[in-house]
Amino acid sequence: MIKNIPFCERFRRAPGWWGLALGVVFFLFSGQALAETSEAAEWLNRAATAAHRLNYKGVMLYSISLSPDTRNERSEFSKVEHYAQGNKEYLRTETFNGSLRETIRINDVVRYYLPDLKTVRVIPHTLSHVPPGVMQHNIQSDIETLFKNYTFTRAREERVAGRVAQIIVFTPRDNYRYEQRIWVDQETGLFLAGRTVDLSTQRDIERFVFVDVEINIPLPESLVIAWPELPADWKVEQTGFDGRKNVDSGWLASVLPPGFSKIAEETRRFTGRPEATTVLVYSDGLAAVSVFVEWVGKEAIASATGDISLGFLTATTRRDGPYQITAIGRVPNDTLRLIVQGLVYK
Repeated sequence: MIKNIPFCERFRRAPGWWGLALGVVFFLFSGQALAETSEAAEWLNRAATAAHRLNYKGVMLYSISLSPDTRNERSEFSKVEHYAQGNKEYLRTETFNGSLRETIRINDVVRYYLPDLKTVRVIPHTLSHVPPGVMQHNIQSDIETLFKNYTFTRAREERVAGRVAQIIVFTPRDNYRYEQRIWVDQETGLFLAGRTVDLSTQRDIERFVFVDVEINIPLPESLVIAWPELPADWKVEQTGFDGRKNVDSGWLASVLPPGFSKIAEETRRFTGRPEATTVLVYSDGLAAVSVFVEWVGKEAIASATGDISLGFLTATTRRDGPYQITAIGRVPNDTLRLIVQGLVYK
């Protein structure tokens, strides 16, 4: 039953891992000439526009590391379609191997269609672990923060899916974040490939690459940006709705890794939970950490605390009286520990 499963365990079991990861892929950032912050901001604006407004479709290979052993990884091929029409944005993915899963995002809501379970799981986009970074904040300010925490290198050009791409490398200045290597389509600014690298082990945390892509395609005549009707025997599971945004819950990070700041705070109500869960998001402009504070009660069965492996994500959790605090992100464990251990109720 959901009510007896801590958030970190529910997240671990979620079959929509591909949809979560894909969201991150398309919200990473790029620039072509990054020597000047103003020029970097200009390219980031271009990349943001490409990620959200271009119509494209293709086939993508996505791989995640499941353990420090680089041979232990999981890969999937998926069909990807993205369309923008008016004030609506539509992203659809469908797996080609493994269990059939379809993910549809319309604006800020994501639905995972699981035919084997005859189930649709609905979550807000904010819980899909998409790092908002500069896309939702002042770009010039966030660029300056990025320069303090990363060095930027424009590497060689390389062909990806038959298109010329510029390789951009974001190298962290400390051990609180991973290196990001991104291949950007020179013509349109669309992300064609990317790697997240743990420099301490030279291990790829995750990789994606378009093996085939068509960009600036016309909208299909049959396209209707709306949720498809479900068969009568399917069920819908809603997660995290009826919450409040921009709240002051009273929880405060007394210590943060260099460059990280709070960019969002809200409450969400999860099925089977008597109290609302506080969600806090911290970002350095490129990496992001989501922190979930759930009331579990003093008499609740003790659950695992400490570092938790979620494959391509890392997580750390601790108990604070009747509350369980869990941090999740694509960052080293030291980053999560610092945030979780420093979270206090003011």
